[in-house]
Amino acid sequence: MCLIKDRRDYSNKNTFSDNLKSATNKPSEEITETDFSYHYELKIPGYIQDDFNFYIRDNDLVLTTGKIKKVEANENEDTKFKKHPYCYPSAYFKRHFRLPNNIIRDEILVDYKDEILSFDLMKLKDFRE
Repeated sequence: MCLIKDRRDYSNKNTFSDNLKSATNKPSEEITETDFSYHYELKIPGYIQDDFNFYIRDNDLVLTTGKIKKVEANENEDTKFKKHPYCYPSAYFKRHFRLPNNIIRDEILVDYKDEILSFDLMKLKDFRE
């Protein structure tokens, strides 16, 4: 019988949770302020514009993804929806953005092109420069 010692160095401060945090699928973001709006850009590959959902909770704008695909129904049925066949739990994510106080809360302009999700939160007229 041979006893083999594990000779790996465990003195490194990186832990499993640190490695997990760095490996999470958090898209890069860029936020700019214009005279009329706050402009957000996130690099999020592998979706279509209809996959993105926005809603407001408390003072946060919440962005979620869910892959939805339209399927043509029979002539007697309404249009049906189903998940993309390649939708995995890892394809779902949720992001919170703190809302500025000077925006129109029920207006958001969204575009998704070349793997970049961009959206604008319009400023209230009183706060436009």
